[in-house]
Amino acid sequence: MAWLASWFPLWVALVPLVFFAVLVVRHDRNIADITQAKLARDHYDAGIARLEHRFAGQGQNGLAFLPPAHPYALDLDIMGEGSLFELLCTARTSSGERCLAEWLLNPAGRDEILARQAAVTDLKDRVNLREQMDLRARAMRSLGDASRLNEWASGDEAISAAVQRRLRVLFVAMGLFAMGALVSVFFWNYGLALLLGVGIVEWLIGRWLKKPIDVLTAAMEGPRSEMKALAEVLALVESEESNAPLLEDVLAPLRVPVRASAALSSLARIANWLDQYRNQLFMPLGFLLMWRPQVALSIAAWKRQHGEQVGAWLESLGRFEALLALATFAFENEDARNPEVVTAEKGPLFEGSELIHPLMPRSECVPNSVTLTPQNQLWVVSGSNMSGKSTFLRVIGINAVLAMAGAPVLATALRMSCVAVGATIRVLDSLQEGKSRFYAEISALKDVVSLASAEVPLLFLLDEIFHGTNSHDRRIGAEAIVAQLLAKGAIGLLTTHDLALARAADDMGPVARNVHFEDSVQDGELIFDYRLKNGVVSKSNALLLMRKVGLDV
Repeated sequence: MAWLASWFPLWVALVPLVFFAVLVVRHDRNIADITQAKLARDHYDAGIARLEHRFAGQGQNGLAFLPPAHPYALDLDIMGEGSLFELLCTARTSSGERCLAEWLLNPAGRDEILARQAAVTDLKDRVNLREQMDLRARAMRSLGDASRLNEWASGDEAISAAVQRRLRVLFVAMGLFAMGALVSVFFWNYGLALLLGVGIVEWLIGRWLKKPIDVLTAAMEGPRSEMKALAEVLALVESEESNAPLLEDVLAPLRVPVRASAALSSLARIANWLDQYRNQLFMPLGFLLMWRPQVALSIAAWKRQHGEQVGAWLESLGRFEALLALATFAFENEDARNPEVVTAEKGPLFEGSELIHPLMPRSECVPNSVTLTPQNQLWVVSGSNMSGKSTFLRVIGINAVLAMAGAPVLATALRMSCVAVGATIRVLDSLQEGKSRFYAEISALKDVVSLASAEVPLLFLLDEIFHGTNSHDRRIGAEAIVAQLLAKGAIGLLTTHDLALARAADDMGPVARNVHFEDSVQDGELIFDYRLKNGVVSKSNALLLMRKVGLDV
């Protein structure tokens, strides 16, 4: 060996070992860089998909947050595949998704709308923040289930504080006694028996406390990286500065009395201690040290100190994500404008110039304008099939929903008061509930009329009202419904291809106005310009459409 050492110095053997260690470190860094690059690619691919209107089916559809019989969500494509929610939702936590859904489903008051507008404007150009938030969130598989952390943190204590203090003393004492017994094995003939006896006592204590210990550690049994990433996301949010009052209010619970990210990082470290106990080499020693029970007490101490704050942290993060989602929409749509939201002292108002639909490609959008005031409460929109009547209602409705959520709208200008939206555009029958389409429609209309009695003025959007019944009953029913809505101060639009119903608007005086969409025939083909025009439509295309699909009429 001495000859070998003189011929081949041992330090030479260390060179490849050091080189291998460097390669391992470098390899890990390369893997991390590749992972980050893939996450960044996914982030920008999602943005491009939104810009190119290829987002349908790739994100969250929001249907889980949709209450039954909502007055406009399905009619205006607010929820569902390819919906406004799927377009907007960049949130990665369940609290963020829920907050955005609540904003889209429940119109806010004027002060809250203006506060959100200011916050969205502040966040609009923070591209790096949105990228870093998304990259950290994409690294987590179960961040969307962060609400489970709140359920655990807000639950009852499995072990009271007084008992925890006594148990801590017991566990430390037993651990020290076990270490002494382990050392005695090497110096005392009865050391092994002593160690075995201590181990049995510790096992009995563990069995006695198994249930509360399992309860305390249950929430920590999932992947640790998600909790660490959540702490990183919170740290990123906490570091943001803003002059928007709403943003400061949103961020305040994350900063005081302690930094939420620091507290969650400490919980992640405690959770990592559980992983150490699973190491086969460490497990025997961990058993003697009563490692898992002691970690459980550390978890309980964290829960006692911070548990009541977790709900506020997740709510703040959710509100921040919702604002960031609206800011992303504002950034990706340069033609989006913040609406002017005014008080309704003189009655409801909705004046939109060149409105377009956010879920349609710009190349297919034809902008149109609308003015609804207390002096002109009703527009009756007539037109042939496929001329754009229903789409026009959806354009008005979806931009109203965006405005009432605090988001910018797609229009050259929009001036409006706060309104409640009620729509009957997509009315379906139900075999399970035994409802015909006509019965479903009159039920929906009843809900819309009920909304008109609320404190907030109603913007109603009624598409082809009562078209499932005869023209005589349709006109009588439609005029009665509209008269009730107008009497209650509501504003809105009614579409129809029934010319008799359209002309009935002339009998309503100046509060009603007739407008229409029309088509033309060129070389036997129907051409639609989707431009809104004054007056009642003068022709129909129904027979031509029937012939084009092969019907002999």
